[in-house]
Amino acid sequence: MPVLIEYFGDTDLKGEKIVKYTFTDNATMPAIAAENGAGGVAYISNNHKEGISTMDAIFKMPIEEGIDYTVKYYSCNADGVWSEMTDNTAFCKQAKAVINLEQRGIERNLYVKNNGGSLERELSRFEPSFNFELRDMYGYKASVNAAVANFDTIPGTVDYTLSTTAKPISPSQLR
Repeated sequence: MPVLIEYFGDTDLKGEKIVKYTFTDNATMPAIAAENGAGGVAYISNNHKEGISTMDAIFKMPIEEGIDYTVKYYSCNADGVWSEMTDNTAFCKQAKAVINLEQRGIERNLYVKNNGGSLERELSRFEPSFNFELRDMYGYKASVNAAVANFDTIPGTVDYTLSTTAKPISPSQLR
């Protein structure tokens, strides 16, 4: 069936797009279902034309902390066990930032563009911060800076003094 297809629009993801189908021969055919990436569906047949609206399907709002995602910080103890950091003034040797997706973030398919797609990143005194680049299925972007400032950078020391007059608790052997 001969058909002429015309496209009107630009490359702006949020701009209006029009696709026009002109059938050049008369024919009987079942309705064509056209679906866009946001889930909008339109049915086109010989006696019925319908547009696809994405107005209700696309989130027209930025990616927001507390609504789409939260950031939590964890520190690693000497036994290698990670626990959530509740005291921002406590010192640590290792930390990690974790992006937790909230319900709205899950619905809009929020993902991390960098960091190999991982929602968590280990931080250290050599790399105390990291910028997560977030994206969603509608083209929105957000940069999330995760940082920990209280890394223990001074190694521990041991001070001792030997007494020249005190009696030892047990005999000492000098070698």
